Amino acid sequence: MAEVRPDLDAWIAQQGFADDAMRAVAERGAARAHAVAEPHSKSGAFVAGISVSKGDVDYYINFADPLSLEKSYGHKDHKTGRWVDGHGAIEAAKGVT
Repeated sequence: MAEVRPDLDAWIAQQGFADDAMRAVAERGAARAHAVAEPHSKSGAFVAGISVSKGDVDYYINFADPLSLEKSYGHKDHKTGRWVDGHGAIEAAKGVT
């Protein structure tokens, strides 16, 4: 009878053939985040701070702007107290939008 390795997912992720596919998925996510954030970026700093990096196994989409969460999910304007909708770049990177 065939036996399935309990760590099969980790084993596949560590093989060279999976690396290109995982990088491509992360790059597509970063491209979606760029596309969503670009029209909302006044200085271009937020968009310029979106990058892809490789960890030990996976690839990561990074958001360098310290206000990435507020800009993506929304925040209260500190001057007016009004709610400002986020642009949704993090959701776009995940493929949620």
